[in-house]
Formats: sequence, C-alpha cells, structure tokens
Amino acid sequence: MATSSAPPPSADALRNAVRNGGKKEIVRTHMRNLIDKMLARYSSEFVVCRELIQNADDVGATWFHFEITCRTCNDFRRQSSDTSEIDFHNSCITEICATNNGREFTETDWKRVTAIAEGNTDVDSVGQFGVGFFSVFSLCEEPIIISGKKFMEFTWQDNRILKTYLRELSTKKQSQSTSICLTLNKKYILLNHPTTEHVEILTGNHRLPNEETTNETFLTLNLSDLKSYFTKVLSFTKYINEFVIKINDTIVFEIQKTKICKTMPMSIVNFDVKKSMNNMLRFESLSQNEQTFAITNGPCITLNHISVKASVVVNTEFQQKIRQILKKNLPSTIHIELLYAPNSIIKQQQQIQLARNNDNNARIFNSIIPLKFHEEKTTPAGYIFIGLGTQQSTGIGMHVFSHFIPTIERENLDFQDPYILQWNRELLLSAGQIARYVYDQFMINNTSIITKQEALLSISSFQFQPSVPNNKIGNTIQSGFFDDTKLFVRVLKSTDNPGLHIFLSKNSYLSSSEHMDSFLRVPLIPFELSQTHFFTILRERGLINNADYQFIEQKLSESSSILILNEFIQLVHYLSTSKITNEWSQRILSVVRFRETIRSDIIIMKNFKFYDPFNVPSVLKLPQSILPASIAIHFSGEELQSRLYLTPWSLTELTDYYLHADQRYIFLLPKANVQLLSLFSKQLYQFQESEWNKILLTLSGIKCIQTTRGMKIPSESYIPSKTLSSYDIPIIKFNTTEEDINDSENNYSSHNSLDAFISIEFLKRLGCRTFHLGSFVESQSLSSNETIEILIQKLMQERKNMTDADFSALKQKRWLQGTAHDSTGKINRQCVPQELYFPSVAIELNWPTLLVIDWPDIKSTSQQYLFLKQLGVREVPDLSLLIDRISQEHNAKSSNEKKNQHKYQLPKALSYFIKYFQQHYSSLWTTAHINQLFLPSRSPTTITNDDDDNNNNHRNNEVILSKAHQLFQGIVSHDMNTAFGLFMERKNELLFTIESTRKIFAYLNQIYEWNDKCFNEYVSRIDFIPLQGSKILKKPCEIFIRSDNMISVESSINNVDTSGLIDYVDFGVEGNSFLKKIGVCCWPSASVLAQLLLDRQANYFARSHGDSSSISAKYQVYIAFLEELSTKVSELTTSIKNRLQNEPWCVGHKNHDSECGIFEIVKPGEVFLDDHYLCAKKFEPLCAPYNIQIQNLYEQFGSPWLSTYVKITSIPIGRTSQSNRSEELRRLISHRFPILFVDNHLEQLPGIDESHLKLLETTLSVYENDNIRCDLTFQGKTIILQPSESMLCALVVNDDRVALYLQANVPETEYLDVATSLAQFVLRKPSDEQISIIKDKLSLSLTILKRRNVPVNQLIEQKEKQLTYEANEMKPTPSAPTMDIDNEAEEIEANKTFSENSSEVNTNKYNSTSKNKGYSSDGIPDKSFEQVHKSRNDRPQYEQETESDFTGNSSNLQPGERHYHYKGVDDFGPLHRLDDILIRNIIHNCRRYTEKTFTQENMQPYIEHTCETNPSVYRTRYKELFHSIPLYIEQGITVTKDMLKQANQLAWVLSNLAQYVFELPINTFHLFRDINGCK
Repeated sequence: MATSSAPPPSADALRNAVRNGGKKEIVRTHMRNLIDKMLARYSSEFVVCRELIQNADDVGATWFHFEITCRTCNDFRRQSSDTSEIDFHNSCITEICATNNGREFTETDWKRVTAIAEGNTDVDSVGQFGVGFFSVFSLCEEPIIISGKKFMEFTWQDNRILKTYLRELSTKKQSQSTSICLTLNKKYILLNHPTTEHVEILTGNHRLPNEETTNETFLTLNLSDLKSYFTKVLSFTKYINEFVIKINDTIVFEIQKTKICKTMPMSIVNFDVKKSMNNMLRFESLSQNEQTFAITNGPCITLNHISVKASVVVNTEFQQKIRQILKKNLPSTIHIELLYAPNSIIKQQQQIQLARNNDNNARIFNSIIPLKFHEEKTTPAGYIFIGLGTQQSTGIGMHVFSHFIPTIERENLDFQDPYILQWNRELLLSAGQIARYVYDQFMINNTSIITKQEALLSISSFQFQPSVPNNKIGNTIQSGFFDDTKLFVRVLKSTDNPGLHIFLSKNSYLSSSEHMDSFLRVPLIPFELSQTHFFTILRERGLINNADYQFIEQKLSESSSILILNEFIQLVHYLSTSKITNEWSQRILSVVRFRETIRSDIIIMKNFKFYDPFNVPSVLKLPQSILPASIAIHFSGEELQSRLYLTPWSLTELTDYYLHADQRYIFLLPKANVQLLSLFSKQLYQFQESEWNKILLTLSGIKCIQTTRGMKIPSESYIPSKTLSSYDIPIIKFNTTEEDINDSENNYSSHNSLDAFISIEFLKRLGCRTFHLGSFVESQSLSSNETIEILIQKLMQERKNMTDADFSALKQKRWLQGTAHDSTGKINRQCVPQELYFPSVAIELNWPTLLVIDWPDIKSTSQQYLFLKQLGVREVPDLSLLIDRISQEHNAKSSNEKKNQHKYQLPKALSYFIKYFQQHYSSLWTTAHINQLFLPSRSPTTITNDDDDNNNNHRNNEVILSKAHQLFQGIVSHDMNTAFGLFMERKNELLFTIESTRKIFAYLNQIYEWNDKCFNEYVSRIDFIPLQGSKILKKPCEIFIRSDNMISVESSINNVDTSGLIDYVDFGVEGNSFLKKIGVCCWPSASVLAQLLLDRQANYFARSHGDSSSISAKYQVYIAFLEELSTKVSELTTSIKNRLQNEPWCVGHKNHDSECGIFEIVKPGEVFLDDHYLCAKKFEPLCAPYNIQIQNLYEQFGSPWLSTYVKITSIPIGRTSQSNRSEELRRLISHRFPILFVDNHLEQLPGIDESHLKLLETTLSVYENDNIRCDLTFQGKTIILQPSESMLCALVVNDDRVALYLQANVPETEYLDVATSLAQFVLRKPSDEQISIIKDKLSLSLTILKRRNVPVNQLIEQKEKQLTYEANEMKPTPSAPTMDIDNEAEEIEANKTFSENSSEVNTNKYNSTSKNKGYSSDGIPDKSFEQVHKSRNDRPQYEQETESDFTGNSSNLQPGERHYHYKGVDDFGPLHRLDDILIRNIIHNCRRYTEKTFTQENMQPYIEHTCETNPSVYRTRYKELFHSIPLYIEQGITVTKDMLKQANQLAWVLSNLAQYVFELPINTFHLFRDINGCK
C-alpha cells in the first residue's frame, strides 16, 4: 500500500526561512563572457559601423568619417598625391577610427558608456537597450573614445573584468568632434580592387603580398560592400547628411544627401487620413521631398521621400507596459517615412540592367533603390529601417522607417511581447496606409491616358511579395494598404485603343492571355499588368474580377457582341493555347459572331465545316460551309483544324463544285472566268489524272477562253506570240506567263486581284493553240527566198509555242522542199517530211533518185538534224525499199559480170543494210516477213553452169562472198541502250549461270560511260541481276558488293550468310565495276538498311528451318545491323521513321538467360527496355537485348522502360518491436539527414517532395518486424516475392508519421534497401545513381565521405564535441555488427593521429585490434566478420597469443586485443576459401561503377589498395568495352588510337588474370586514364 507524502511548503514560507537564516552571497558577473554572449547576437555585417553611426545620429552629427589605417607594402604611398584605393588592395588593416561632429560627451554620457544595459532614456533616440556600443569589442580589445576635452580607454583585468580610464586631453588635441578608435584584435585584409565581386565578410585562407602562404585564418573587409552599406544607411538618418571613407588619410569615398521640398498638389496637402487603423496614432501632416544622393566626383540619384507626422495616442496602461520593458516612454510624436523610386529612375535602372552595366557606382546605388532589376522584370526590395537598415524586407518596393521596437540585435522587429507586437503592428499598418495614399494620389493626379509600359512603371513600387525573414511584416503592411477597398486601376476600355484609363478595381477584370486584350470588350487589365504581384494580391483579396471561361462565354453570347475580324483572330489565338479544353472551345465557337469588315455581313462561325486552302478569289462564290481564305489566312493549319474544327477543302471537292452544271455560268462571266481559270492554273501540277481529265472534258466544249474574236473553246484559241500577232485569228486576251504558278502563301496577298495570271502550260494542256499552220505556210510562200537552214531555225524557236496537234499537223503538211536527180536533171517539189531523207543517205547509198532535203552539209550531231528527225525526215530507207535497192544493184552488177565488163562487187545497199542492221533494222526483221530474195550466192561446184541462172539469188545456198559473211558476223552494237535492250530480251536465256552473267556485265562495262542518270534511273526499276544459287533476279538497289575496305559491321559478318537480308554478289572486277556504275552500293544507307530490316526479317529467319546454329548466327548478324542502324537514326527519312514506329522489326526475348535461343520480332511498342531484372525474371515480358546501343535505338521509336510499369510494395505484417539496431539506424539517419538529399554543393536534389522531406525529418521512427511481405505488381498482375528476393525493410506512412521497419531475422542492416525506401518516399523519380549515393552516405564513414567531397565538416564537428562531452560515458562496442554514430566519432579521433602512427603498421594480415574489429579498412561494417573470425578460431593453424606481440613486447596490447602466430599450414584449402570470402566481401562493399560519369574522392597522403582512393576528378566512361572491362577517361584528355590499343592489351591481361588466376568476376575490374598518366 502506497504511503502519502506531506505537501511541500509554500514559496513564501521558504523565502522567509532562507532570508532569516541562509548564507548570503553576491552574484558575480563574468564580464568577458557576458560581452561575448551579447556579441554572438550581432551576426549581421558591419554591425560595429551600424552602432557607431546610430550613436552619432542620436547626438545630432551631420557628418561621419570612417578612417582606415593599413599596413602597406610601400610606406611612400602615404605621402603620394595620386594615391587611389586600388593601391590598398590586399593591405592589412591595423586600425579603424570613426569620427563625427555630434554633441560632445557629457558626464552622463561618460557614465552611461561604462554601464551595460542601462539604456538610453531619451525617448527620441533609436537605442533601446544600452548594449550596442559593446559591439566594438568584436574588433578591438581596448577601444578608445575621444570626445571634446576628454578621452577614455577600456582595458581588461584578468580577462574577465572590464575597467575604464578617463582623463583630459591636452589643449592641442581637444576638438569639438567625437572619435572611436579601434586597434583591431584580428587580421583583416582590405579588398578594394574594382573587379572584386560583391562578397560579404568571409573567412578563409588568403595570401598576402610578399608573404608566404600560411594556414592562418583571417577576415576580409570589402570596400565596395562598405560603400554600399554607408549609402543605404544614409536613407533615413535624422541628421547625418555626409559619409566619408579614408584610407591612410586619403579620401576614397564621399557621399552627401540633400533634401529638396517638392511642390505637391492640393490633394496631397489635404492629407485626409486622420488616424491609424487601431486608433493608436493620429496623423497630423504629410510632407514630401526629393532626396538626392551624390557621390563626390561621381553620379547621383534622386528618390522620393514621404514623411507623415503622427501623435501617439495610447492609454496609460499601455504606456506603463512599454515603460516596464524599455525603461522609457514612447515618444509623444513620431514620424513614419517612406522612400521609393520615381518612374524616371525605374526606367533608367531597367535600361542600365539591360545594357549589362557593371559600373561600381551603379552597384552602390542599387543598394539604396528599393527595387531589384533582373532583365526586364522589376521586383520589390524594400527594407525596414530601425534607425539604420536591417535585413528584414518590407514586401513592397519602398523602404520604411519609423520608431519601431526591435529585438536586442536590432536586425528585426520584436513580435514576442504582446504590447510591443501591438505597437510594431500599428506602425506597419500605418506605413501601408501611407503607401496606399501615395498610390491613390498618383492615380488621381495622372488621369491622362497612358501606355502599358507607363502603367507597369507606375505600379513597380507597389508590387507585393512575401517579406523575409518574417513574412508577417509584409502581410501587415499589405493589410494597411488594402484597408480601403475602393481602389483605382488602369484598364483597357476598347480593343482598338491601346491607351489605359482609370477605373475601379471591383468593376475591372484580369486578362489571362495577351490575346484576351484584343477581343474582350470590358474594362480589362492588360495581360502584362495582370501578371504582376500587385494584381495577384488584388485577386486574392477579392478586389478585382477574373475574366474566366464562364464570363468570356457570357460576354460573347450577348446579342450586341459582334466581333470584327481582328478581334475574332485574337479569340482564335486565345482558344489555341494549351490550357483551353476542346469542349469549351467548341461552345465558344458555337455562339461567336463576327464581321470581316465593319460594313460586311455577320458571319456565324458554327455554319462552317471547311476552310479554303486554295486562296479562292472573292469574286468566285464559295459554298456556305467554306471559310473564305481572306479569313483563314490569319490562322495556322493547326489552329484551323484543332481549334476551329475545320477541315481543308479538298481539290477534288473544289473541282466538282466549279465544274458542276449549276456553276458553269461562271465561265461566261468575264471577271469570274479569268479568276477561275487562274485558280485552276495554280493547281495544275496538283490535279490527279481523273480530276484533270474531268476539267479537260468539261472545258474543251465550253467557250471559256476570252480572245480577240470573243469567247472561244480552247482548241479555237491561240496563245499570243510574235508570229501570230499579225494574223487575223482568235488571240487569247488573258494575262499569261511562262512561269508555273503554284499556290503558296505568297499568293494570299493578291487573292482578290482581277489581274490574275494564267500559265501558258495550263492553256497548252487545255488545248489552246500556239502555232497556226496556215499562217506559217502562207508566210513561207511569201518568203520563198529563205534557205532551209533559216526556215528550220524559225520552226525550232516556235516549237515551244506549238501544241501536240500543231506539231502533228506540221508532220502531215506538204511544206518541206525536197530534191532529187533523174535522167532529166534536178527535181524540186514540196513534200511531207516523212517522204524525205537526209542527204547522207543518198550519198552513202549512191542513190541519186532518192528525195532528200536540200541541205547537203547538215551534221548528224546538230540540233537541226534532231528536229528534222522528229518531224519525220528519214535517216535510213524503209526495209522493203532497201531490199528492192539491193536487188536492183545485184542485178546490175551480175549483168556486168556476165558481160565481163566488171568483176562482181557486193551491192552498196547490202553493205549499208549490214552496217545498220542492229541499229535500225533488227527490231523490224522478225516481223517484216521479207520474202524477197536479196542475198547474193553461188551454187556449189557440183551444180552445172546451166543452173547458175536458176540459183543465182537463192537464199538457202552457201554465201560465197567472204566479205559479206564477215560483215554479218561482225554485227556489234556500241550503243548502250540498244545493247542493254537486246540483253533484256534474252535475259532468261543469257543469265542462266554466274559465269555467263559475269561476261555479259564485263562487256556492258566496256561500252558504258559514267553519270548517265537517265539510264541509271531506267535500270534501277528492272530485275536483271541474278543471285548465286538462285533463279531470282534483283534490282540494283536490292543487292550489294563487298568492298575491299570493310567497315566494322561488314567485318563482323564477313563469314556469316546474310542472304535474304543483305544480298551480296560478285561478278568479277569488270562485272562489279559495271554494277557500281549503275548504282549498286557496297553497304546500304541508313534508310535502305531500315527498309531491308522491315521487309526481309521474317523470311530471313524463316529460311533457317529451325536450325539452331543457323538461327544463332543470323541473330548475331541481325543484332550487328541494329547496332549499325542505331548510329544513323538522324539520316533516316520521315517515312522510314514512321514505318519503324508502327511495323515489327525489334528483337525481343522472354528467356533472358539465352538471348539467341528464343526471340520474337515485334513492333517497338511491344518490347520493353529491361531496367528491372526481378520483373523480367518473374513475369518474363518481351524485353530488348541487353545492349545499350539497341536499347537507345528502341527507345527512340517508342519502346517503354520496364520499370515504369513495375510497382514494389513492402508491407510489415508480422510482430513489431524496437531494438538497439533500429534505434542506432534512426540516430544515424537523423544525424546524417542534412547531407542525404543534397549534392556536394549543399543544393537540394531535383524532384524533392518538400512535404515528404519535412515529414521524414520530423517524425521518422525505426522498428523491427519479423515478417515483411514484398509484393511485385506488373501490368495488373501481382505476386509475392520470396524472402531472398524481397527488400529487407518497409517504409509506411500513417497519421502523418513515417515508420521504417527492418526485417528482424536478418542481423545486418541492408543500407541499399534503406536508401531505396527513403529515396522513393522523398524523391518523385529517384535514379539508381541517387539511391547509390544515399546508400553510401549512410553506410560509409565520415572520413571516406569527406574524401569524396561530401560536405560533412559540420557533422564531424558535432561528433567531436559529442565525443569530448561523453568521453567517460560512451564507449565503443567493437563487436557491434552495425554502424554506430559513436563509433564514427572514435574513428574521427583515430584518423586525426593516423599520419603520426602510420609507420606502426602491423604486417600480419590476420591481426585484429579492438578498434577495427567488425569493420573493414575504410570504416564500413564488415558483414562477414563474425563468421570469418569464428572460422579463424576454429582452424588449427593459428593459436592465440595473449602474453606478447611479435616484437616480444606485451605492453603495446590493449585489453581485448589478440594476436595470432603462424605455425605452418598443412592444408591450403580452408585458407583459400577464407580468402575467397574476404575478397568477395570487399567486392560486395566496394562502390560499383555503373554510371557513365561519376566523381571520386580526394587522394590522401597514404595508399589504400581499394577503389575508394582514386583521385577526385570527373571521368567519363568510354563507349565500348575492352574484353568486357570498361575504361574511364578523365575530362580534358584526347582519345587516341595508341591509348585505346594499350587499353585493349591491358584489358586482355586483366581479363585472363580474373578468369584463370584469381577466379574473380570480370565486372570488378576497371581501367582508368587520368590526365597525368601515372595513376
């Protein structure tokens, strides 16, 4: 039973008792510690300057001099007259003296300066606490104050008691100023080079001039920062108007502030805001002036300054509460002041920013302007001034000064005490009210219409943003600003006038698009203005309306809302933005109405279904469903089809519409007629054959051509030319052009032009005439003296004007002069061209009676010869006529022979026939059926002479004339077209063997010349090239010839049968040469290769007939082709790319253990890219080969990554408990949390979920669970993984708390699973590299992480402090199997002394000490330590030594340490197995180089034989492997052939060592090449 205890005595009873009988002691103060602790609160820059300037302003100083004394390299600089601030760069500062001309110290001041926290009782002074002066002790140990006739020195006694010495100055040294002299207690370096970047006071190593580099740490003072600070301080000083900075008595900076009262309108003079929001202040007056800040011998800047005088109206209770806190009352009168930039300054600064002006003075003035300028954006940068500037922003583009009550360090407002909070809030609300009053007066006094740019300038100072670091301050000012909800803004009142007018915000609307400004007829805030923070706040506070979709639809639906064309265009552009839904867009278009011009008819958009892409002129009537081109021209095709939901009017529909019987009247209207024909003319080359035939059929019977004799049908109309202009025939009156008129965007500009052009080609095809034969014949009769040369030349010039009908008529008309000779002499007559021959025929045949043209010397290679040949003039006689001529000559020669007048000679006609047989008669011979006897012959000797006459011309007798026989045997064509034609007629007979084909191609090669494009194009469409062992004939583009210099892909498939996929042929050197001439390649281009893979892959593999070895070889060939294709994707045509996306060609596997065994050819979208081994193993989806090149190729054409369809869920379903291991892991995660999700520059990793990060940091708990189930889901199917395949942890979020569960029956913590769970929770899409880095940050020691450039210095310092503080309480546990944070601290201490003890290395590799037991050499928990250690103890080869070490000295042994002596090995088997375990353990724990680019850690002065000590440089993985070993090359190294050759040789050695000597996995070996070449 519990006993009840007596209640404790009351506090009053205890107080009385101790006062009556207790021992009395006085509380002692450690002055040094107290000042140091106070200084710790002053963390901002230039804090000493701030306190000294504030004190000077409180005593009425009008100037303030800041004098710096430096120790320079050359003392003569002090006397130099031209010394500048650059000369003092990198100088060491020895002393600082701050001087002002304020009121001299009184006795009260001398007393108060020696007291701490007594405070300033002056209600008007800024100082509140009386501790600011002591900030000088951060710079000086013994400061000196000089004021008037006295000076005081501060000194320390025993480094804890502060004493002062006050005495009078000599008469000569007395002055009316006050100086604070500080001899610096630390080394400060002055940085004042003009190019020095803006840097805050920082700490770091710095090398002084003429001094050696040391490890000394010192501070730097940036002169540019000091100038900017003094300029900013000058904003609201009450009395100080001048700052001067001196260095060694040289003035380096001087700035003055002057105030000029500004004449204000009556509305501002009559300040009608009478009181603050909570009635604590009564506003009495407002004054406005211009403050000019001028740098001596430099530029100046003028800002607007508003000051409101207010009386403090608070009750007595509130005043007493403030007095209790501040030890003084609130002043009876205060001022609330605002400083902001006028529009002229804002515009000027924007121009300076755009010009990238980096002038030092410009940067100084930027510190005082309460705005920031970045490119074309302006953001608020106002600050709160408590006397001087603070780091607290206002959230508005104005600096604010008033009698605020700050925190003790005067860096922010005090919001803790409720009474001070109420006072500070009232001042901030009042500042907002005044800012609002300034805004209202600006709007009222600038009622004129202004531009958007001017409006943006006018609100630049009123753009609100969250204030920092305390957001409440900006919100409070904002509340004061919007206390009055009646607000005026600048709006657009009409769409055609860009000027802005003043309007009430509640009746105005915000534009959400730049297009909305041009079609919505309401008081609208332009889009550029609506994007500013000012209007964002108005929308959030409900002070302005938003022009949302419903509002726009309502306005456009009104009966009075009829848009003009420009407004409609902008509406469509607005609907085309991505955020507009199709449904809403259709609703808008169903109600919109518009006019093309202000006087035209109303157009209802919902009536249109098509748009005109042909630019049909307006004079031609369109169907009612067609949107005219005059409107469609303003939109892109995407807008017309996707947003207006119109389809293009097809050419077929256009043709059918205008050729319809109801529309044919258009061809009778002169203006419409020419426009319609011009429209058809533009589309001449776009018509399909059926469409053109319809046009030709319709127009050929309509009088649709305007001529000089009225309307005519095309065949009766003549196209104008010089030849026809003088004849009375129907000449076309259209504006014609010889150029093709194509419908393009350039034609839109003239779509209504009545001066339309019609191409001559169109008129020709329509049937219009260009040549009048009657006129031509008549002209020839009139000029009979012309020679045939002149006549033919004229006809050749007129050829382009002739239609086909004209040219045919010219062939049939008798007009060409022919000549011949008979017994009566020369005969001349008019002939049809086909009746005449060229003179060379008559000459060669010696045939004078043959009618020829009268042009004896015409050349067969001339253009005139070819033209006459086209007209029908013959090159050779008809076959029958020539046979008759042979007979005639034979009979004549036989008669002469019989008369013994002449020896028989072969007839010339026969020689002619033999000569030209192949060229002109061979094709006619087989069909001519010549029965006439014409070959001369002689009967055999057995025949009597009486029979000679009977057999003289018998065609079956032996040809006895050897010359004729030789001529017939020598018939060979040297014309390529003829030879190839003969070859093609007998190709089935000639191409029966490769040998015969080789001879034929060799012959063709001899007679073929290069670059006959027409011939090449002709043969490219013919199958005539045989494949070896097959009767199949191929086209030139379907076969290939192996080259002598084979590319890598050809070399890899050189001995593999590629027939059926890539067909190679070989017809010898000459035959191959012919094939190359006609376009046969050695290797397919990218597009051809892709086409072959698409078309032939199925048959290629089917021809293997199930032979596994053949399939395997063909598979390797196919893979090689895919790799080659992956390097040439950019060369593919668009059509081939489309086929590759939609047709099967990708190799995929389900059995990943044997890729060559079973595979399928599928489309890219049906094969996965394997980045999830477990899913591939369990579900066996169709996956791409494990080849980076092929995977990249598949991905480009739509193959998805497997992991995107995989989901792994770990669920704890067993008993949950807490353990030491779970608590240690929680402490480890908590301790290293600052570095887990940042990079080495302490920047957050991309894709972080901030809410999850915060939740994990604040609520994480770690437990153990004896059953964690892991579910694997893929494409809707879920399986439960085996424990060996599952993750060893699970992360669960429940009730806004995060819990991490570890598998209880697994003693070792799997840091990779932990890192995976954390990364998947915090990062939206964590990569393998990120997970690996987080795993390393958890599992590796801080020392190794530091070598990897991970920023762990802060963590190390924390552990050092913890180690010092808990040295007697926290001891390491050597056998702990997991990483403990305390062990890390001990390791840190051990690493500090490593270099000192590095020589004391134990050479026995089986020694272990208590400090490294259970861990690897780099501090990683050794997972196999216990089992290995146990196996060691079980082995008989070793015995434990506890008395001495190898040196015989047992004093070096620590408690618990053990050494082993080696006594001989009988069996190496166990030792070999142990080494395997150790090596594989190292391999498991070492970092894997799986990424292409990675960062390594710093090289330490000692060597460790692990991959963790590679130099800290960036390396890139080479694209190819060397004997399965990767090569990493440092950036900046040029890859050479020799380097790759050496790497290949070394890789060969390493791969053999790995396989046959060490029996290690090859993936544990890597090659590195650094820039020094020695690592």
